[in-house]
Amino acid sequence: MSNVALLLDKARERRSIGSDNALAVRLGKSRQTVSQWRSGVRHPEDDDVLALCALAGEDCAVWLVAVQAERAHGAAAKAWSALAKRLGAAAALVVAAALLPAFPAHAERTMENRHYAKCRRIILRKILTKIHSKRSTGSGEAFSYGPSPLLA
Repeated sequence: MSNVALLLDKARERRSIGSDNALAVRLGKSRQTVSQWRSGVRHPEDDDVLALCALAGEDCAVWLVAVQAERAHGAAAKAWSALAKRLGAAAALVVAAALLPAFPAHAERTMENRHYAKCRRIILRKILTKIHSKRSTGSGEAFSYGPSPLLA
């Protein structure tokens, strides 16, 4: 089963959505589009992955890397798969954050964009938490910089 099909199933299960058609309506997509995602004919765009993650209650960063690995072809596909396996959770978050373009100032206006902005804040928070926990003083004790202004 592909990662996209797994994410579709998780979204349907968590929201008690009975069919791919009902899921398509919920996402504002056609039934054919969701069917093509499931069969691997097409891959969802990053915004669609974010919307599915919001429905499924899943970590956006992990799924963005996993879907990108499926989307890529040839040597790039092998590289993305190797990257996803090698990097682990913290590095995958860094890669996903780098892939996310900055959202516009009016991003809070629509429901879909609110999910996008929320996932972006979550990803940044996780990255900063990992970075802060890895830094240490000379005695080996971790220190904190306090709340980040980026997360406000």
